[in-house]
Amino acid sequence: MSLNILDFRIRIRAELPDTKDLFVEQLMLDGIQDLCRETSCWTEEVSGMLSVKDTASYAVTVTTSNTEMIGMWQAKYNNKTLDPITNREMDHRDSEWEQRSGTPDGAIYDGGTGIRFNVTPDTSGKAITVDAIIMPDSVDGVVPPRIEKRHKEAVKSYVKWKVYISPKTFNAEMAVYFEKDYIKRKNMLKIEIAKDGDEIEVRPRSFVTGRVRSPRTFIAD
Repeated sequence: MSLNILDFRIRIRAELPDTKDLFVEQLMLDGIQDLCRETSCWTEEVSGMLSVKDTASYAVTVTTSNTEMIGMWQAKYNNKTLDPITNREMDHRDSEWEQRSGTPDGAIYDGGTGIRFNVTPDTSGKAITVDAIIMPDSVDGVVPPRIEKRHKEAVKSYVKWKVYISPKTFNAEMAVYFEKDYIKRKNMLKIEIAKDGDEIEVRPRSFVTGRVRSPRTFIAD
């Protein structure tokens, strides 16, 4: 069962008793969104679309509640995987690429809720699937599964970092510590996704002594 952001707030509030719920909620959402944008840790497979002859652009509608599309991991055309590509890359390859028709071999994220193929399909009825990168769009959403499973501490560190740079709760030493801890944990999530399925070593460091504890390992999904 997914963990709601509002329920997760209770755990963080227990560690930050001098802050208001609404402030924590927004910081949690900001932190989760930053992790999603920076690591592409949450994707949804959107299928059921079909090509239309002479149509290059297609709207992508994600179905996970309280989320929005922020990118594309990959797309498939007629069951063939197409790697993401950009308009600029296509311009370098072929100045007339937008007029080409045939079988696409690349897909371009339009920056919103759609994709465009680098070659306009010349056939209707071919299956289109998009692995959309998503993030929660409000505190009414859920904590992304990968973050919930192993990276909740990253969200906590983000919230604490932002709390300690706030004028009313300012603490320079704590702010620097939690900023560094957040960046470290975000990078670990990036590595986990890049090495999906491999073991990753985590070596927690004590804030009090600075000593590195005995290593632990886990297996990425």
